[in-house]
Amino acid sequence: MKKVILLIMAIMLLSSCSCIKNTGSKNNYFDKTMNATETILNCLSENNADGIKELLCQRTKELPDIDKQIQAMLDYFDGKVVSYNNEKKSVKKTSASKDDGVWTEISAYGHIPEIVTDTGKKYKELHVFYRYVDAKQPDLVGVTTIILTGADGTECYVSIEKPD
Repeated sequence: MKKVILLIMAIMLLSSCSCIKNTGSKNNYFDKTMNATETILNCLSENNADGIKELLCQRTKELPDIDKQIQAMLDYFDGKVVSYNNEKKSVKKTSASKDDGVWTEISAYGHIPEIVTDTGKKYKELHVFYRYVDAKQPDLVGVTTIILTGADGTECYVSIEKPD
């Protein structure tokens, strides 16, 4: 009898965990954002333009100069990552909107600071902006913007909107 009760409790516990993940909980989006940010950093380290482009939202992928933007960032990134400040990496929600209880927009950005490569090059930080839901502009779902900032403050962008 105890085994049956434990089995039922285990099934209930496992079922509830998967339900929480599928509802788009805050932690699920934060995990996805950090995974995307770390993937972008790995792509920079491996000089992988296709890997970066794969994560971009449709609107960013369709920019006439997107391949040049990605190549410029790969050229700006010198070497392979040997370290970054793992304790200070973070995810911040940038927007979240509901309409009649349904999410209409959810976006966040991942941040990895103090990146060092095997060539000795240092970067202040990497920001990756990720939109998960956009009911009005579904072609913005995915990575919309990547900003890599050098130790001297120089910024390199892959973005649908670059600052002047």
